[in-house]
Amino acid sequence: MAKKSKNRNRKNVIVANASMFGVPPLLEGEDFKAYNALLTKLRDAVKPADVIDEMWVEDCAYLFWDTLRLRRQKTELIKANMYRGLQTVLETLCPQREASDLTSSWSVGDEEAIDTINELLEAGNLSMKAVEAQTLAEIIDKVERFDRMIAMSEARRNATMREMDRRRSVLAHAMREATDNIEDAEFTEIESPQIEAEPPELETEEVTADESVQESDDVEQEPPYPTSEAAE
Repeated sequence: MAKKSKNRNRKNVIVANASMFGVPPLLEGEDFKAYNALLTKLRDAVKPADVIDEMWVEDCAYLFWDTLRLRRQKTELIKANMYRGLQTVLETLCPQREASDLTSSWSVGDEEAIDTINELLEAGNLSMKAVEAQTLAEIIDKVERFDRMIAMSEARRNATMREMDRRRSVLAHAMREATDNIEDAEFTEIESPQIEAEPPELETEEVTADESVQESDDVEQEPPYPTSEAAE
């Protein structure tokens, strides 16, 4: 029971964080749950530490979603123009009027027209791959524009991820320097001031007194006048 409560709280936090910067910029018909799942996975992988990291995670999620959207739209663009490529290919296999009629029937899903087209393609040693290639050639300029937009979206996403890594590297480097400075300050030895010893004045006086007594004794031992032995 406690585990379910913990998971429920985690989901509430995710929803709250997902709405931190407002409603996701999704087009009508796009899946909000899929976008939120993408955002959640990015947040779990990056583990944002502050609001700046959260902002970059939101940007990465949107740019990744935008790339997927552009790829999907390019595919839909090709599908929407398949009739042009089909008609161009059929005109090489049958009269133009018949090719136009078959193409119109194929567009609405007419099974008889589809069978006829498959027979014509097989007779010409072709397939729907040739139709797809011809369709791409018909709208190559538009497809190239989509490719450029996709490349730009990917470049912006990658630049955002690099900036996030660079910011984290700078913060980590600053943290290491601060830690090293603190450790150096804690282990620095402070030398205690040296106290000069006072000269032994008393000992000098005593020695001087002893020397004076010895000198006086030496003086007393000298006779003040010559002895009789010396006179003789």
